Amino acid sequence: MFLAGFGLSQFGVAWQVALQENIPHDRMARVSSYDALGSFVAIPLGQLVAGPLSLAVGDRSTVDGGAVLVVLATLAALAVPSVRLLVVREDKRGAEGDEERRVSGHR
Repeated sequence: MFLAGFGLSQFGVAWQVALQENIPHDRMARVSSYDALGSFVAIPLGQLVAGPLSLAVGDRSTVDGGAVLVVLATLAALAVPSVRLLVVREDKRGAEGDEERRVSGHR
């Protein structure tokens, strides 16, 4: 459990930094909303499927199958070069970001 929590924490920090560095400020609320929707919409579906699946194939097979799905989804995402080699775009902030840098004295 400790390793799972540690891994999720590391992912959460990296995800939020990637969003904040690559999404314009004026679009961050909308992107965050879609991100949350995409993250949470599958939870009820998984809960609906897990019980009957566990009864059909057993608890261990259900858990192992879920682990395989997570690993395959992770590998599929990492196979995309733009995901694996994420870089910060300098032009992402737009006028609002330029204004913020000017106000704070950083240019």
